[in-house]
Amino acid sequence: MRSKKIHQKIKKYILANYSKINKEDMVLGEGIWNRRCHLNSVQKIKDPSNSEVVKVWLCVFIDINYNEITIHFINQLYNKKYQDNTLGWQYTYCDYYLIKEVDISEFYAIGELLENTKDSLWNLHSNWFDRNILKLKSNLI
Repeated sequence: MRSKKIHQKIKKYILANYSKINKEDMVLGEGIWNRRCHLNSVQKIKDPSNSEVVKVWLCVFIDINYNEITIHFINQLYNKKYQDNTLGWQYTYCDYYLIKEVDISEFYAIGELLENTKDSLWNLHSNWFDRNILKLKSNLI
């Protein structure tokens, strides 16, 4: 019950503070479905045979069917379109909100960026009791 309230606060914060990507600005990407979006997005930009991908973005998506919030990484193409190379066609069931463009210097520690973003959002919207007594964790987002 408490974690649902925290999720509600996080969702409200996301809607108020981050820019939503228009669905028309998304294009089909690979559907790897491996829960390694941070690695998939960096691989796409580093792959010399894939000259379309020019950026990696840290974002959050909200699954519109299940109302679940997930910290995520996507790519941006040279034509300014966005591409999810982890969820593939399932991007159509998600609303994406941009947090920040990931600098190339952050690629080596992109897993830490993922965990730090989760922890930051969780800590901002939960309290000491939630985290230390109830042991609610940020891995729920």
